Amino acid sequence: MAWFVVHTKTGQEEKIKDFLDSQKGLTESSISQIIVPTEEVAEIIRGKRRTKLQRFLPGYILVDMGNDEETHHLVRSASGVLGILGGKFSPAPLSEEEAEKILKLIE
Repeated sequence: MAWFVVHTKTGQEEKIKDFLDSQKGLTESSISQIIVPTEEVAEIIRGKRRTKLQRFLPGYILVDMGNDEETHHLVRSASGVLGILGGKFSPAPLSEEEAEKILKLIE
């Protein structure tokens, strides 16, 4: 298992996440975790402070999945997915350091 960055159509991140969640058991090495990177943002509207969740990487989701062609094909074939970053034919996973850095930002 390794973390990959999946490029999606902006605004369809949650839809794609839900679809991939429903497909988790279809491949042998499968998908273990899917994250839509969001952060809480405070804003003041009409004098009242409110917090909302905002995507800080719009158009991208993080997927912890097996590094095999079957899983890559499942993810790439989802409606709204534009590709997996790192290469057209053989996507490259994030390094451990990159993955940890992004996951710390999400928390």
